[in-house]
Amino acid sequence: WVLIFACLARLMLSGVPFAYRRPAWVQSFAIFLGLTAILLLLVSDDRILSGFKLMSFGAGAVVALLGVAAGTRPPQYWLNWFFTVHFVVVLLSLPFLFLPAGYWLMGWSFQGVFSHPQSFGVYLAFCGSYLIAHLLTSRRVDPILLVVTGLTAYFIFASHCRTAVLAVAASAVVSGFTALFVRRGGLGYPNPWTIARIGTIVLLAVGVLAYDSSRVSAALMDFALKKYSGGGDDPMALLGGSFQGSRGEQVRRAVDSIAAHPFAGVGFGLAAEGVVQVVQHDPLWGLPVSAPVEQGFLPLGVLTQIGIIGAVALGLFLFKLAAPVVRFAPTPVLVMFSTALLLNLGEMMFFATGDLGLQMWLIIGLCHEYAAREARHVGSPVQNLFCRGIHVGTRRERISYAR
Repeated sequence: WVLIFACLARLMLSGVPFAYRRPAWVQSFAIFLGLTAILLLLVSDDRILSGFKLMSFGAGAVVALLGVAAGTRPPQYWLNWFFTVHFVVVLLSLPFLFLPAGYWLMGWSFQGVFSHPQSFGVYLAFCGSYLIAHLLTSRRVDPILLVVTGLTAYFIFASHCRTAVLAVAASAVVSGFTALFVRRGGLGYPNPWTIARIGTIVLLAVGVLAYDSSRVSAALMDFALKKYSGGGDDPMALLGGSFQGSRGEQVRRAVDSIAAHPFAGVGFGLAAEGVVQVVQHDPLWGLPVSAPVEQGFLPLGVLTQIGIIGAVALGLFLFKLAAPVVRFAPTPVLVMFSTALLLNLGEMMFFATGDLGLQMWLIIGLCHEYAAREARHVGSPVQNLFCRGIHVGTRRERISYAR
């Protein structure tokens, strides 16, 4: 909190919120904050806790979004910075792949240099999705990037982080849908090297399945089940049991809470009705300093906390954020933006402003500003895949290392 509010004060003193051209998302975000504040005053059982959480979320999101947009460095610099940190994490995690210390928490899930395999997988998904899309869409293949991307993909699989795999896969679907049906300025689709690389991957996958399908299917089931046995041999029953063991009770309580408070929720930052929320208070002032809440699935978490009314306002804010990214961002940036949002379907960090949550907002701000700058360099919209497209001035920049 101290760091976030110090950064916000620095932005205010520098005049950034007043001198910088107001982005399109500012008004919708202000509406969301104001409406959420009214809702928590009406329904929250702990207005002080909800108020502190809303202030920290608002400050963190504004700092991340405006800090990237109003900085003197271009988005490509921050993209290179994130990639450099990602490269260091992958490199430092590589020796632990062969050591017991790399699996010390769960015994079978790889956690690298992190303290938890789930956090490790989610962290890798951010830049990993960008690297995969970059290698598929760029004209040339950098051997170093190819190695780092391969290690990243394997580490995500070894971490047994289903959330990361599903988010990356879903972001690819979103990008494909966008390429087919959305008019994207300055971006012509498809290109021959992308089609060739995707075809090569498909052929390799078919070849591996044909060579040893039983081992591949066993590895995939082991990944999906996360060592869940539960009895029986029916794959669907096993998958259902694995879900019930990991998220079933959490989802049931969220649904019950939404049914009891459908329109306004239980209060921003509070746990679902019937769930005990542990709150740590400052011994001197008595103010809440920590009150973690795990709601996992973003739509249920949003409806639980702020109800249908708050969810509509949040949807408008997300639309304003996503619109320029969908229209103008290069495909790797769109994939990274989609992954950052879709990760919240299994690891809800949307309202968090620390750890992975702050990184998510910085990446969202980076992608939004990247798209905004691309839009200023594009002459006119280009048709989708069903109409012939050409490049009309879109800048192309390669990944490099931050200095």
